[in-house]
Amino acid sequence: LSLHSLAPSTMILKGVDVKGMDTETTKRLTSKIAILEEEMERLWTENTQQKMELDKMSSTFKTLVALKNSKIDDLERSLDATNTEAIQPVAIPQQIVNPPSFHCFRMKFSGVSVLKARDDLVFQSFPANVGGVDWQIEVGKFKGESKGVMKDYLQINVKIVSEISEHWSCSIYDKYYLYSQDSVNVFSDVMKIPTHYTKESFQWKISRFIEFGELFRPVLGYVKDDSILLAVEITVYPLQTFTYRDE
Repeated sequence: LSLHSLAPSTMILKGVDVKGMDTETTKRLTSKIAILEEEMERLWTENTQQKMELDKMSSTFKTLVALKNSKIDDLERSLDATNTEAIQPVAIPQQIVNPPSFHCFRMKFSGVSVLKARDDLVFQSFPANVGGVDWQIEVGKFKGESKGVMKDYLQINVKIVSEISEHWSCSIYDKYYLYSQDSVNVFSDVMKIPTHYTKESFQWKISRFIEFGELFRPVLGYVKDDSILLAVEITVYPLQTFTYRDE
């Protein structure tokens, strides 16, 4: 039953013969008709309100769709304007991880007593190429405080002596050995964490390898004929060797 097809109450009584009905029956029928009319009126009102709400929601939805399409058009115009600008090639670094390289520097330095006496003297090893770059060991003196007393120490420096790219870097693990020349004694030290090398940080030092007083103790035999025997092992792990490609 469509509410739009409902007519006034006189339509409901059409075809109904009320003649011959007693007064009580007529009243009951009239009362039921009145109730039906009220219910139909209520349904008609609710239907009208729902239709108005649906129309309002439809209008709001259309407004939102139009706003969304407008935003999309604005973005597309912005992208089109950006794409018309000249795009310069960008050099993108590509990382190449190289395998580690190992080398042991074995050195004998003479004139240790002079090294102890002077602050500006440095002993140097011959360079060695390890991991594609040249390395060198330097031995000198370091003054440092120990328990409130200034002492002189043998200092060992591991440094890069060749030109390297600003994009190159590596980490190394190193071990240091001082050999007795009269016995089997070996004094050693190990860097337990890797040291990181770059173009700016091209050298790292172990400043307090051994105190000079300990170094010159005759019973240990580290110094003989004013010379010492050293070994430095380095394992080089190149981390970032960059090549470039254009995008």
